[in-house]
Amino acid sequence: MAGRISGVRTRLAELCPGSLFVHCCNHSLDLALQEVARDVSLIAEIFNFVQSVSTVIRESAKRMSLYQSLFSEGNLSPT
Repeated sequence: MAGRISGVRTRLAELCPGSLFVHCCNHSLDLALQEVARDVSLIAEIFNFVQSVSTVIRESAKRMSLYQSLFSEGNLSPT
């Protein structure tokens, strides 16, 4: 992490004072999207539903096997 007190950025600056820190743009985008998802209730509900379905599938070896076979056979498309 890039924390000023004990993050990676601080530790690298101690080891290499001339180092240049560049924050990951993808991380910034991810944080922004997470904030939007929390603020827009419909999006938050959709994410919660997808997460619940994913949990139900992963908790059963039989369901996970069925899920994997459906996608591997080309019967369903992930999009």
